[in-house]
Amino acid sequence: MARQTVIDWQKDGVLVAVASGRAGRISLDSVSHHELDMELGESHSDALSRAAGELKLGKGNATLVAARDFVEVRTISV
Repeated sequence: MARQTVIDWQKDGVLVAVASGRAGRISLDSVSHHELDMELGESHSDALSRAAGELKLGKGNATLVAARDFVEVRTISV
């Protein structure tokens, strides 16, 4: 199994967990919380970019977990 990244989109920042697996065993490589810098007016995407840089995450698949408060679902008629 390749490296897997899980991002938890929280009210005050992002929590990023990175894991890898082999032969049916999963190993948690790192977990880090990156708070928003409110003084700089930092957005969640800025915090996520900073986390990706600090954790040396490259391109790849990620799973995003977001609370209902952050998601808007609409029906669109086509």
